[in-house]
Amino acid sequence: AFSARLLWHGTWSVAGTTYPPLEPLVFYETHSFIPSNHLTSPADRSGPPPTLSVVGLGRVGLVSPAAATQLGHCVVGVDEDIGRIERLAAGTSSFREPGLDDALTDAHACDLLSAATNTADAVLESDITLLCVDAASGPDGKPDLAPLRRAAEEIGAALVLKGRYHLVVVRTTVPPGTTGTLVRETLERASGQRCGEDFGLCFQPEFVREGTALADHFAPSCLVIGAFDERSR
Repeated sequence: AFSARLLWHGTWSVAGTTYPPLEPLVFYETHSFIPSNHLTSPADRSGPPPTLSVVGLGRVGLVSPAAATQLGHCVVGVDEDIGRIERLAAGTSSFREPGLDDALTDAHACDLLSAATNTADAVLESDITLLCVDAASGPDGKPDLAPLRRAAEEIGAALVLKGRYHLVVVRTTVPPGTTGTLVRETLERASGQRCGEDFGLCFQPEFVREGTALADHFAPSCLVIGAFDERSR
């Protein structure tokens, strides 16, 4: 069972800089648990759920598709690191996380998980893109947003070829305002399209812990969604 309430509807102000809102920001509390063994093959579904593409296969980017396939989603993963792509294609993880290798193996057995070598292919084969690239902190403590910008440029270029509505979900931990400014502006510039009309955009930060990432994904302490518009949410 889910309940929702409005947490914030306005601008962000950080270090004297005011950012436009992703409106409205909605806070969801969940009290239900979805068992991790609810894996179904496409033939078992009356109506297929949206296909997901995941850009960035680090901890968040690999846990998210592994969990999504257990709910019946087909997932296409892509990363700049060829080693991560090869491991995903083989159904194995690039790091140790309880239950993750089993989930990936099951997903491959049901033909729900695949790897792409470029972002355009992943976007064109999916309905929703999860943007999960790493944004490591530099010596000054600020996150390096260059990988996020590159990924947004690649997604935007793919939107030109797609010709239909697509939803982009930022899951990378970023400073307030990044999704509504850097990501949105990069997507619009690269695609020549308008957010809210031609594509959707929202921010859903991850709340998973090392060692319990899959369990946290299915039973999070909370879900926070910042959406550009109603359709995106």
